[in-house]
Amino acid sequence: MTVGAPTEIADRYLQVRAGGDIAALTGIAKHVLALERSRGGVLDHDFLNRHAHGLQDWMDWVDSTDWTELEQ
Repeated sequence: MTVGAPTEIADRYLQVRAGGDIAALTGIAKHVLALERSRGGVLDHDFLNRHAHGLQDWMDWVDSTDWTELEQ
């Protein structure tokens, strides 16, 4: 989106190693789910209920992943 002036969109640059993209995305998902559970308002539940099939299975899989494995 153009706003007519520079905007800061991130304060960190993370270099993902080749083959590490799934681990990186899973880690991001774990963090987002943890935020949703701790404070709410992170996920659009109406949208997800209408359009995301198998969401609970995916969330269970994300929850079952181990941070130690993702960080390698």
